[in-house]
Parts: sequence; C-alpha cells; structure tokens
Amino acid sequence: YEEINYSANMWIGRLAYNYRPAEKCFLLWGHTHLLGTGWRRLVNTNLRHLKDFAMGFCRVSGYDYAIPTLRANFDKMMRFKPRAIICYSATGLAFMRANNDRKLEAHRLGLSTVICTAGPLSASERAELADFFNAPVCMEYGAAETGAMAYVNPLNGNYEVFWDDYI
Repeated sequence: YEEINYSANMWIGRLAYNYRPAEKCFLLWGHTHLLGTGWRRLVNTNLRHLKDFAMGFCRVSGYDYAIPTLRANFDKMMRFKPRAIICYSATGLAFMRANNDRKLEAHRLGLSTVICTAGPLSASERAELADFFNAPVCMEYGAAETGAMAYVNPLNGNYEVFWDDYI
C-alpha cells in the first residue's frame, strides 16, 4: 500500500509539470554506495543500468562537481535528449553554472521540467535554473528518504504536502 501511495504522489507532482512516466529523463543522481561491494556491486550496477534503460533514464553521478565531469555530463545529456531532468538541488546549480556558456543548447532540448530535490533553492536560484533550461523548476520534497511528501505547485510556487500520507 505504501509503495503505491509513494508512486502515485510522485507522479501527481511530476504530472503537474507535464513530465510523463514514459518520457526520457536525465538524472544527476547518486546512491552508488547502495550497490554493495565486490561481485554484488558488479551485478547490482548492471541491473541498475538495465532498469534505467527500461525506464528511459540516463543517470550520471550527482556527486562529482569537477568542471570537466560536469561539462562531459552536459554532452551526455545533449546526446540523450531527455524531456526532463531530475537532480539534487546543489548538483543542478553546479551543472548549470559549469555549462553556463551552453544555454542555447540547453534551450533546444525543449525540457518539460527540471525536478530538484534534496535541498531548498532560493527563488533567484530557481529562476536561474529555469532561465538556463528554458523550463519550469519543480521542487520535490522527501523523495529519497520517505517517498514524495510534497511538490511546489507550478501555479503559486507553494509546497503542497500529501497530508493523507504524511500526518
């Protein structure tokens, strides 16, 4: 039951930004420490790649802030041509700022949204991301630890909490 609610809440928030489940998504993400060690890590890494492929995801490290890596990841994103980006808030800012000279390329993607989580962004930071990608910025709260607890409403900019699931 909880898993169904988590997924439903996540898609309620994302659909408000016109990102649909079947669309390609570029993830600046992490959690590779959860893949284990030794042969289990190899198996789990390959399974992660297969699952990402099946779901239409391209996942790159959300923890490597080296400028050459962030620029190489931008190239991967452009080749992949996603409809949405999901990232840690700080990673999204670092990614954008490392590639600030490539704003017109980012505009050509025609993204439906940039979904940021794991930390708040100021209004000016959200505006900076939205301007760079020419797409609305969706703030997601609680996705990694608890399932989606809240999303910023695209009409008023306020968080809307899924109170029925999180009292």
